[in-house]
Amino acid sequence: MGVGMLDLSIQSVDKLCNKKDKEDKEKMLLSSDVVVEQKTDGIKVTLLKINSNGNINDWVIAYKGNILYEYEFNYLTLDEIKTQSIGASQFRIVIEHFKEISHKIKDIEIGTEFFIEFLMKKPTLSSNYLEHHNMVLIGYSKSKYEIKNGILKTEPEKFETNLRNQFAYKLGIDVPMILFKGKLQEFKKPLNEIKEYFLSIESKYGGKEEGVVITFSDGLKLKWQQDYQLDKEARNKIKNLYKEDSIEDENIYWKNIRDVAKHINSDLPTNNIIKGLWKISEYLKSYKPYFNHSKKNLINILDDIQLTSKIMYIKKLDGNNNALIIGKFRILTNAHYEMINNALKKYDGVVVALITSKDTKFSKDIRRKMLEKCFGNKISIIENPTGNLGTLLHKSNENINYIVSGSDRIETYKQQLLKNPDIKIEEIKRADSSISASKVIKNINNFEYFKENTPNEISEFYLELKGLYDGYV
Repeated sequence: MGVGMLDLSIQSVDKLCNKKDKEDKEKMLLSSDVVVEQKTDGIKVTLLKINSNGNINDWVIAYKGNILYEYEFNYLTLDEIKTQSIGASQFRIVIEHFKEISHKIKDIEIGTEFFIEFLMKKPTLSSNYLEHHNMVLIGYSKSKYEIKNGILKTEPEKFETNLRNQFAYKLGIDVPMILFKGKLQEFKKPLNEIKEYFLSIESKYGGKEEGVVITFSDGLKLKWQQDYQLDKEARNKIKNLYKEDSIEDENIYWKNIRDVAKHINSDLPTNNIIKGLWKISEYLKSYKPYFNHSKKNLINILDDIQLTSKIMYIKKLDGNNNALIIGKFRILTNAHYEMINNALKKYDGVVVALITSKDTKFSKDIRRKMLEKCFGNKISIIENPTGNLGTLLHKSNENINYIVSGSDRIETYKQQLLKNPDIKIEEIKRADSSISASKVIKNINNFEYFKENTPNEISEFYLELKGLYDGYV
């Protein structure tokens, strides 16, 4: 079950047409029936119906799977949020909207998930809207869901738009502005000029939109984006509007934020997330910072403290103390088995990252089977081509507090965790008697050696492993 929402990524027209069959692709684009709509530059919020009582508790509102609660942003007034916030407190505008209309939309079917773009003010967004805080309904789905420790995990069936206008009207929010319906060849212009035309059209919120989405009759979606959306330097300039000019000063600021967040977290319940987030908000109502930031006001500083406090708090909730173990596990050895079993005893849960690079792609299926045979649903398994921690932490459906690692990877992981200082590393020193997967592979023709150095559960895979690794270098 995934976190938050469907993968709503859309392929670029420019990338599609930048191939050998460019002319054929462009002809297809020009001659097909399409709908062209503006692509708003916001952040994706999920809205999920879970009950039908006619109040805000009928709904779960989440951003990147993190649930947003009714009282967590009460340290600011709505006016302060609308006029000065560039942070998470703007989600209160979303919460208040659905709180106000919940009694009108209680007939929407339970399990319906809505995918919404929220046009908040945020340093990483490029479109210069004159009007902020609008919500745009992108699509919807019937979804299975799970709620645990402030995290929403959903499993949408299918991204749909057929009833989008009707749902948007009920929800009191917008839909993307449609710019054109028909065949693009009606413009009687080259494709690049048609692109320039659509990207030049003003947003109804003021300024230019991020781009446009082109939807074909078979459901295929492609996009054109403004050039600055793909320009890292241009995006960095936007981010730097709210960063100290000195890296040292910026680091000092965030150290102060973390120190305050740690102090707040010292007195929060670990078994009641609503009460805990309420206490954070109450603390911030009267808090006066002992530090400042040359490019941020008090509202922005309070937002940074609240978000940092919430992240820390969720990580310490009962049942949320999980560990990540990373490896290729070419053959699951007794050392691997013991390491995972010990972690299961020590932590609330274990996520195993199965790394599949080019040289291990051929054995991916059996490596996963070995883990599943030994541990079943006691562990969660994620797959990735590299061991990059940033990617793995993002992929994990579970909160990670610890990385369990052999001594050889400690320094690498320390460097990768500089931006995640709350995550600790547990070093596992290899015993002299431990046999590595490489040694088992080297002796793959010796069944007794295999049995002696691997868990009993994987003996049934011996012949398949022998076939894969016999002669393997």
